[in-house]
Amino acid sequence: MYLSVEERRAGIGGSDVGSIMGANPYCSPIQVYKEKVGEIPPPSMNFAMEWGSRLEDVVCIKYAEDNNLYYEEGADCVDDPKKIPNYATTYNGVLYKPHTIRSKKHDWAYAHPDGLVGHNNKANEITGIEIKTVSEGIYRKYWAEGEIPPYQYYQVVWYSMITGITKWTVVGFVPHLRNSQNPILTYEIEIDFDTQSRVWKQVEYFWECVQNNKPPELDRYTEKDIKLLYPENSVDLIQGNSTVESKCAELAEIRTALKPLVEREELAKNAIKAYMGNCGRLISQDGGELATFKSGKARVTVNYKSIVEDWRALLDEPNEFDTFIADRTVAVKTSRRFLLKYKGE
Repeated sequence: MYLSVEERRAGIGGSDVGSIMGANPYCSPIQVYKEKVGEIPPPSMNFAMEWGSRLEDVVCIKYAEDNNLYYEEGADCVDDPKKIPNYATTYNGVLYKPHTIRSKKHDWAYAHPDGLVGHNNKANEITGIEIKTVSEGIYRKYWAEGEIPPYQYYQVVWYSMITGITKWTVVGFVPHLRNSQNPILTYEIEIDFDTQSRVWKQVEYFWECVQNNKPPELDRYTEKDIKLLYPENSVDLIQGNSTVESKCAELAEIRTALKPLVEREELAKNAIKAYMGNCGRLISQDGGELATFKSGKARVTVNYKSIVEDWRALLDEPNEFDTFIADRTVAVKTSRRFLLKYKGE
């Protein structure tokens, strides 16, 4: 479910929590903070996000069919399955998509789970469903190894805290598997109280930072974090302390240690380039690929400034349009790019 900019800034949802916990490689806590205080816009819709949203209903219906669950778009009958004819004898449970669920104690904490399941058992148990469209890269790194990405795990932890439901199934749709096996995979999670407490402590601290308009302090900062926080210097001078002075000494030590390695790298690389000469690929005596040193594709650049400045000349000789443009168009060759392909013994 996609919210308006104003709705996203008014609270914390499941998609924010993985980033707040520092588990999302695509979005840091600082980026989420900047979005919440209105200093940068939230991510715009892309193809992956659009199709992930569109496929949720399709995957939800398929999951319901595979597990003999009653499913109806907009049905709100998990707590009252008697609304369904022949429920007890026909279905294993009811699957429905809830609306926004908010914390009973904190209105700023909300959840948009993809589905809730009311099970047809003695306990009338309710569990949660979260649906993900899985790319090839995420599949190889996580799902193929029997895991899910950490940031998605924290999203489910957040949903469990808001709903009070501790048992969840992450349903992954892996499109590239459809030619060889069932592309619907599942991952079961049961959330413990200690994990919930740890996540809540971090998220509550983050929200306090948003309310106080004070960036959260991190154990580790990325280059992107620094650019977001301090895009330019506004103060001329700051005095250091023992901690930052030790970091300066550490950085100097690292650079001193790296310098001979950087020099050796440059010498080795240039020796390989010299041996390859005009050749684009280097293979070993056994036929394996060692390196490439290829020219980039030529690109065409147009001198638009010259066109704007000289457009009156074109009015005087309109039949010379092709020549006019050709004289201001240049094919530029990019420099050769060296890539080491050697993987070691």
